[in-house]
Amino acid sequence: MLHKGNVLHKTGVRKIVDCVGCGFIHADPIPSPAELGVYYQKQFYSDRWPQYITKMEFERDYWLAIYDERIRMIEEWQLPNGKKGEILDVGSGPGLFLSAADARGWRAHGIEPSEDANNHADSRGYGLGAWCGTLEDYPLVNKYVPSSFDAVHMSFLLEHVPDPARALQKCNALLKDDGILCIE
Repeated sequence: MLHKGNVLHKTGVRKIVDCVGCGFIHADPIPSPAELGVYYQKQFYSDRWPQYITKMEFERDYWLAIYDERIRMIEEWQLPNGKKGEILDVGSGPGLFLSAADARGWRAHGIEPSEDANNHADSRGYGLGAWCGTLEDYPLVNKYVPSSFDAVHMSFLLEHVPDPARALQKCNALLKDDGILCIE
């Protein structure tokens, strides 16, 4: 696909374009999966947002209240019988959503490419922990097969993936037939 459109910003070798080809605002050229992997695994929290995890923990009560409300809504839509099952948080960051889901009785799993964020979530015992990697790799290396989850959650994630439509397709494939996808 040809990516071109109005240039909104330019930095280094990349432009930010309002792409007429795909309808998204994105970097051009789009970073390769390898570039994104290194950036999110090693640099995102340490270089770009060094205080993010500390800030999230400082605001823990606020975020737990936000996530508790979001999970309550998932339960109302998904679980009229009250049965809670498997929930996956894609882009789980430092794990506060996992903590909130676990507190509400879900078996909470995460996917997070950042080693720093995963180490933080694991050290705090949030949910069942997060797998360190990307959604793209998740079904290939994890025990979960298509139709494994009752709910999939992602918050502020689609702007971080090179192909948002493909990410949504993967989430859909991981959901049970009556599962729910919650996106912010």
